[in-house]
Amino acid sequence: MEDFKKNKEIILECIEKTKDFSEILKEDYIKEKLKVVDVLNKIFNEEKITDIEIENIETIFGYSIKKIFNKLKSLNETKKEFLEDELHIKFTSFEGSKGLSADYVFIVGVNQTKGTLKGFPADIKNPTDNEICKFLVGLTRTRKKCYLISNQRFSKFAGIRESSFISWIKPERLKKIKVNKDYFNKK
Repeated sequence: MEDFKKNKEIILECIEKTKDFSEILKEDYIKEKLKVVDVLNKIFNEEKITDIEIENIETIFGYSIKKIFNKLKSLNETKKEFLEDELHIKFTSFEGSKGLSADYVFIVGVNQTKGTLKGFPADIKNPTDNEICKFLVGLTRTRKKCYLISNQRFSKFAGIRESSFISWIKPERLKKIKVNKDYFNKK
């Protein structure tokens, strides 16, 4: 519970300020997590680890050392396969993206609408907890940059505009680009 409170404070501080996440982390927090990484590297490289290190790692992850070792080895195989691919694109829903990450993430359909076409959020004045969670999950999947794609017009539907969720992001963190025929004619 204490670790959760620390993490929550760090995340809130990052959201409220325009600092990078790495600048907000406390020195003791970084050292603590780097110790875990060192032990995981030892496990991965099949180096000797102490009984205390085994106990700590098993407590942190809730798995036996053998399971952790096997998982690390399988991740290494996945990484090798991934690096062999020239381009890796994954299409998924908000729910399907939980636990995933990528250098660049594109969230498509971040629109607010009128009429029968459902917007995101469906009710501008009263977004549901589920809609808020989905938006946050989508935003936090990226390691480098997240692109929020909103349409002002699409097919026969009029009255489409950007989602009210976009207004929740500090303007200095946004770069808006209007893509239309003029945009493509400049290229």
